[in-house]
Amino acid sequence: MAKSLEKDSINPGARYIFSLLYLTDTFSKYNLDTSYLYIQGAINDYKNIDLKEIERLNKIGISDSTLISQKNKIDEIAFKLALSANNVSGFNDFLSKFPTAIQVGQATRFRDQIAFAEALELNTYQAFKKFMETYPKAVQFEEASKRYNALVFASKTKDKSLKSYEQFLRDFPNTPFRKETEKQIFEISTASNKPGDYYNFIKRYPESEYAQQGANFLFYSLDGRDKFQALGAYNDVPLYDSLLQAAILEKTFLFPIYEKGKYGFIDPSGKVVLEANTFDFIDEEYKCSGIHQDYLVMGKNGKKELVSKDFKSFFDRDFDEVEDLGFGLLKLKSATKFGVLHKSGIQILDPVYEDVQLFHNTFIAFLSNGKWGIKTLAGRTLFEATFDEILLEGNFIIFEKDDRFAISNRNQLLDFVNEDNHDLNFNIEDYELIDRNTLQIFQGEKEGIVNSALNIQIELDEQSIVDIRDGWLLKKDGKYTLLKQNFEASTPIEFDDAIAEDRWLALKKGEKWSLFGANGSIFSDFMLDSISILGQNIALLFEGEKAFAYFSNDQKIDISNYERVRILTPLPDYKKDLKKEVEFFEVSTNGKDKLFKSDGTQIYEGRSVEFSPLNDKWLIVERRGKKGLIDIAGNTILKSIYDIITPNDQHHLSIWRDKKFGLMAPDEKIYIAPEYDAKLERYNHDLLIASKRGRKGLITTKKKSMTSFDFEEIQFWSDSVALVKKDGSYGLYAFYTDEMIQSDIDHLQWIQNDTKEKIAIINKEAQFGVISNLRSEVIAPTFNDIVLIGDKNNSLFFCEKHVAEADFYVVIYYDINGETIRKQVFQADEYDKIYCNQ
Repeated sequence: MAKSLEKDSINPGARYIFSLLYLTDTFSKYNLDTSYLYIQGAINDYKNIDLKEIERLNKIGISDSTLISQKNKIDEIAFKLALSANNVSGFNDFLSKFPTAIQVGQATRFRDQIAFAEALELNTYQAFKKFMETYPKAVQFEEASKRYNALVFASKTKDKSLKSYEQFLRDFPNTPFRKETEKQIFEISTASNKPGDYYNFIKRYPESEYAQQGANFLFYSLDGRDKFQALGAYNDVPLYDSLLQAAILEKTFLFPIYEKGKYGFIDPSGKVVLEANTFDFIDEEYKCSGIHQDYLVMGKNGKKELVSKDFKSFFDRDFDEVEDLGFGLLKLKSATKFGVLHKSGIQILDPVYEDVQLFHNTFIAFLSNGKWGIKTLAGRTLFEATFDEILLEGNFIIFEKDDRFAISNRNQLLDFVNEDNHDLNFNIEDYELIDRNTLQIFQGEKEGIVNSALNIQIELDEQSIVDIRDGWLLKKDGKYTLLKQNFEASTPIEFDDAIAEDRWLALKKGEKWSLFGANGSIFSDFMLDSISILGQNIALLFEGEKAFAYFSNDQKIDISNYERVRILTPLPDYKKDLKKEVEFFEVSTNGKDKLFKSDGTQIYEGRSVEFSPLNDKWLIVERRGKKGLIDIAGNTILKSIYDIITPNDQHHLSIWRDKKFGLMAPDEKIYIAPEYDAKLERYNHDLLIASKRGRKGLITTKKKSMTSFDFEEIQFWSDSVALVKKDGSYGLYAFYTDEMIQSDIDHLQWIQNDTKEKIAIINKEAQFGVISNLRSEVIAPTFNDIVLIGDKNNSLFFCEKHVAEADFYVVIYYDINGETIRKQVFQADEYDKIYCNQ
């Protein structure tokens, strides 16, 4: 056979016989690959022989089908061997050696399944990447791609930091996780709720769907500013024109109108802003208050909605109540649960919480199952609901859990947004806020100080810490140490005792004391036997047999020979109007008194009397049960002949003697003897309201009568006209001309009653009108009812005339100046839909 092949290289018969031989398992040189090579050669040779040779081979049972059958048999044996190996290399070996086998499809599928299973077992993005590169046509390619993308996203952003998310987008710009990555970048980079952070996100990711959300959040982060002006710095953000329009609308005050079963709105000038053709109900409050906020509670077809001031609905799900938290956030109540909605229409928290609160204009605290947690304004969870309380104390945020506290601040929480580790240290048992940036902390017997940057200023230790003027006083191991305000040591000296009261500091070294005055001065460097602090401005010092009163301006007086010393301050009712602490110092001996101001200046010396300070200018002096008045120079203002002296205000005193009232104004040199039935009241600078025989009249500060005493009431209206009440009716009385310019007013309702203007709705003979001390008669008293709608800056008078015969109402809207801005006629059933029933 071998010689036959040497003689004739095209010999399909010989090659077929060799293929059979090498496939015989009893043949010592059995080899499947060799058999396959021979049958492949036979098939190729068969294609190149002539018809005579074909007929010859057919006679001995060799045909093209015989050859193909042999090849298929070899393919089948090879495929079974690959199946028995059942691994990637076995199937790859089959595919490489037998590429025309009918089992190639099966082998490919089996190989891909095994390779994918191996990648699944490794479950790394590298494994799936290798699979996709090696088997791009595998049916598992799509699933491998999904897993690769998810794993590479998880791996590259596992620390959940802003830096990692930003780098991921740079490395994988076409990732299917781009939206999720942009969401993470948006939530982290804008967690501060600062306009600049929103703007930076928008500029870096202008095509992101979160760019529009960023523009809306930017707009509301400008709360508290003039948004129209502030938006100028961000004039290239998406929706800029819409945001400008929103800023304009936000300032527009609206009043409701009602026509044909629908509500619309007008502005304060009467211009129709929304025709009455869409909404069939509004919040009842709007009928009286108008609308100043930037959203409305309205409805149509029986369904309540939240609507922006351009009258576009941004929330139409069920809710019961809404509260504006500020910065674009609305607190929604649904049944007994609360959620948070952004005014752009984004539901930040579903209404599933027991309460929600805004913290630092940056975080949302939420209560769930009795525990508090924190989210950002974008709804990103910072802490799950595991805390008993979350408290805002100055610039600190305090977390309470199981009766222990953790101290944090806004910046730390913002750092936590950018970190995967959110550990809080609950090592504090109690705390006390010293000021907005300083917190005293307690742990058992230990005390310490931390500042609002969370820097430890005084380490926790077994010590006591007292906040004193310009520094700190520490007691540790029985010794006292002084620290400066910046917590540096004020002196290396340790002291044996200390007294810190008001603005004073007394220190003891050995057996002697020294006093540090309110201005920082030192009195008697550790020579004093004892010290007593009387008040903010006065201390008592004792040295041997000597005693001194020491004042905050470094003045001192010897009080060694006095039997009694005391400090005098105004009574609580008088103190409330004082802008500074008022103290006087009194010493007494042998029935004689001396009185000093808080700077050590003596203002009285004489027989013992009772002093009662009124303020920093006057003192009541009581002798034998009668009261008089001196000033702080010791001058007698009033002799001690009065039963009662009380201050009306900082400048005027009421005096009472023999059951009659008078008035004293020392600075204005006004004295009116007690001859009136009630306390005199100021009408204006020159006139007083006085009472005789139960009636009131006006007198000048020189006691000249300006009116008769005929009135039940007198109130200021103007410098020439008084609002008076006589015989049960009010009127306007021109007292200089003795003329009643408005009379027979049965009742009046104050709309405004202050020094700027006085405006009242009056009822005169069952007809209502409006008067003003600046605008005279604003609306003539010809209406059946008048209601003021709006607020103090945007007001309209809703004036109604009822035509009883036809049962309809004529309503005229007037502005504050009495100008007509709208007229409308209502049927009775319609009138109730717009009337303010306040």
